[in-house]
Amino acid sequence: MGAWGVALYSDDYAMDVRADYRDALKFGKTDEEALEEVFNKDLPPAGSEDENVFWYALADTMWNYGRLTPEVKEKALYFLETVTEDDRWDSEKTWERRKQVLSKLKEKLLSEQPERKRVAKYPEYRCPWNMGDVFAYRFRSKYSEEYGMKDKYIAFRKITETNNWPNRIVPVVQIYRWTGDQVPALDELRDMSALLLNNAWHTPVWARYLIDLNIHSKRELKAQNYQYIGNIQDNQLIEPSDKTYNTTFGGKATKLFEKIFIDRYTVMKDGICVFRDDV
Repeated sequence: MGAWGVALYSDDYAMDVRADYRDALKFGKTDEEALEEVFNKDLPPAGSEDENVFWYALADTMWNYGRLTPEVKEKALYFLETVTEDDRWDSEKTWERRKQVLSKLKEKLLSEQPERKRVAKYPEYRCPWNMGDVFAYRFRSKYSEEYGMKDKYIAFRKITETNNWPNRIVPVVQIYRWTGDQVPALDELRDMSALLLNNAWHTPVWARYLIDLNIHSKRELKAQNYQYIGNIQDNQLIEPSDKTYNTTFGGKATKLFEKIFIDRYTVMKDGICVFRDDV
């Protein structure tokens, strides 16, 4: 158990229960669906040491949202009324403090819960790029200037797309093994090889030349330095599916793209920034 204090949520398990219930509501699940999802995901076996923690956290969270059901309330009160000393609290003083926390929780659950609160859903966003769209990106940060990359261009193409938590569909791209002082012509890139982006053992071979760009809104997309070049259709494009939506591509926040690109994929050689896997 990952408990680091006596408070109700000074506990990894309790925090997970709270987060999973809250996330289910924010994804637009009904009250019944949210509760069922938490049961399916988090409910421990009867008699386990985490059983009481589960009902405490769930009842407290549901009460806060004005959604506490009689069944969950009854279950939590059962454990609160039959609480016994727990080996996880390693001293009498600590156990006394924990009992105070549980006493306050019991008092709370026996009081009238607040009115049912409206829960704002996680905003949805899907980057509008089409499969095969090719873009140039111009480096412009002070960090890139230190490495001689400022005003240089790189180019990339959308190969597929993936989920990005909590509710976004973002592009998965290949980055061409190319840098230049001008936006490249589309024909220059048609037979250009892609840069190796991820060689971790757990990454599928087909995904090692791909990375997702974590673009989360129209505003964020507009703020980036992307210049559309054209579209290339070939057999490298991967139709989005459960395979792509469930694969981790090692995505990068767009506002950190330049620093991450330079640090991870390039190295200085004879005063020039070159691709790391060329060295």
